[in-house]
Amino acid sequence: MVEYSLAQSLIHSGLEPEIALGASLGSFAAATLAGFMRVEDALAAVVQQAAAFEACCDRGGMIAVLADQALYAQPYLREQSELAAVNFSSHIVVSAPQTNLAQIERSLGEHDVVYQRLPVSYAFHSQWIDDA
Repeated sequence: MVEYSLAQSLIHSGLEPEIALGASLGSFAAATLAGFMRVEDALAAVVQQAAAFEACCDRGGMIAVLADQALYAQPYLREQSELAAVNFSSHIVVSAPQTNLAQIERSLGEHDVVYQRLPVSYAFHSQWIDDA
């Protein structure tokens, strides 16, 4: 949990946070930093979560796309993926089943959209992990 160790380094340097926020896996780091969970319990929860994904979900992935959120309205994205995140005005992330990823990448390339497949094995932040 990189976020946790970074926060601990800042705290040891005398910078005390007033609030701890986290998204996705970062919520475990925020919970430990805020004192709601012990680090050992957070790590155990992360391992349990990973086991649930492996047991219940089909493989998938995520693609970071350097484009406005309006691009998601295009059928080649909307019909094959879910909008997983809007990080900035010109940066979104889509999640999709493994079988759809290559076609999404081809379509993005054909439309001269810059993208990067993220190094994950599941379609996080989408309907495809609901079973976990």
